[in-house]
Amino acid sequence: MARSDRDHDIVLQALRAAGWTITHPYGVGINWGGKTGRPDIIAEIRLANNELRKIVVEVKNYPPTGNGVMGDFHRAIGQYLTYQSFFEEHEPACQVFKAVPKATYDGFLSHPDILRFLQRHRIKIFIYNPDSQLIDKWIE
Repeated sequence: MARSDRDHDIVLQALRAAGWTITHPYGVGINWGGKTGRPDIIAEIRLANNELRKIVVEVKNYPPTGNGVMGDFHRAIGQYLTYQSFFEEHEPACQVFKAVPKATYDGFLSHPDILRFLQRHRIKIFIYNPDSQLIDKWIE
C-alpha cells in the first residue's frame, strides 16, 4: 500500500463529520496506462433527493509557501488529472476531489490566479481544518 499523506485520518474524520460514508478508507487500486495507482479515499453520501453521490478523494498536505510549492502543486494537479481521467472513463458518477488543509488554501490556493486555474480545468477541492477536523469549504 502506498504511503498515506500525514492528514489522511483527519480527512476521514472530516468526511464522516460532514455525513459521508467512507466506503474505501484507503482507496482502491486502479490500472491506468499500464501502471497501478491508488487514490486515498472513496466515500458516498445520500442527498436529500435520495440521489447517491460518490467521491474519490486525494489528500494533499504540502507547505503553503516556499520554494517547493509550485512543484508540489504541479505534482498534485497531475495526480488529480490522472484520477479524473480514469474515473470519467470507468465510473463517471464518481467525482474526484483534492483535499487540502486550510493553511495551504489560505497561503497559496486562494490566490485569484490559482482559483481561475482550478475553475478552468474543472479541478474540485475541499478545504479541511486539521485542528477542528472539519471541512471548511467545498470548491466545485
